[in-house]
Amino acid sequence: MIESEKKTAQKLYDLLNEIHLILHHSDRQILAGFELSIPRFYVLHHTYCEVGLSLQRLSELTFLDKASISRMVFDMEREGLIEREVNAKDRRSHSLKLSFKGLELYQKAHQAFETDLVSRFLPLCQQSVPELISRLSELNDTLRGHLENIQKNSSP
Repeated sequence: MIESEKKTAQKLYDLLNEIHLILHHSDRQILAGFELSIPRFYVLHHTYCEVGLSLQRLSELTFLDKASISRMVFDMEREGLIEREVNAKDRRSHSLKLSFKGLELYQKAHQAFETDLVSRFLPLCQQSVPELISRLSELNDTLRGHLENIQKNSSP
């Protein structure tokens, strides 16, 4: 790898990381008003979006290990936000769903989150957004493939 490629890769990484940190901080501030952390919000979000979600699938979607997800779901179940049901297809596993309280909280938090998202990205030139989305999708696919290779090569 030549020096200019290293510098370009580092600059891209630094920029994406800074964007991630800015987005993360903004998300935390919005969700704090609902007493939700970012991971807990995404547990609600994925449970809302994917009916009959399993802990394994939730772990994959959030990039959190199954033990962390299990603890988080257990706590959210105790708080009355999530309900577990025995999976009709596999009685050894459980499907997750939002309780009425969880659905109500998710809808309020999601509304505030969406409103903030629009205000964050509205200043971008509308003509450049489709190209940006396309390029970021390519980058996402590349990085996912790289992650899968790392995981495959590090597995015992």
